[in-house]
Amino acid sequence: MGLQKSLTLSSGITLPEAYIRIDSLVMDIGQSVEINVNIYRDKQSCADGKEPVLSLPHICDDYYSLFTLDIMNIQNVNVLAIAYYFLKNRTRFYYGAIDVLDIKEEAVDITVVETEAALD
Repeated sequence: MGLQKSLTLSSGITLPEAYIRIDSLVMDIGQSVEINVNIYRDKQSCADGKEPVLSLPHICDDYYSLFTLDIMNIQNVNVLAIAYYFLKNRTRFYYGAIDVLDIKEEAVDITVVETEAALD
């Protein structure tokens, strides 16, 4: 899965068919999720193995309303689908992006950590 949207970067460069792909997730159980995103010129650039134009981290502090096992089980979706939902519906930069299928399926790194705050 990936997202597609016309984006204008802070440098002023416009990517009319930007392809947004989650590179990795770091889940701090009960606290937050860091969603690391790569932005490519377009979907074909990603499929061709080209370097992303930009890589950005996004922090989702809304852990309990999006990433709990109860939510995932009720909605029958996986953590990656929820992360894409967060990006396109709760971040201004990607708001309104459309879902697109991957040309080249790749694994996404998902790291789960438990901080002391989560254990209290």
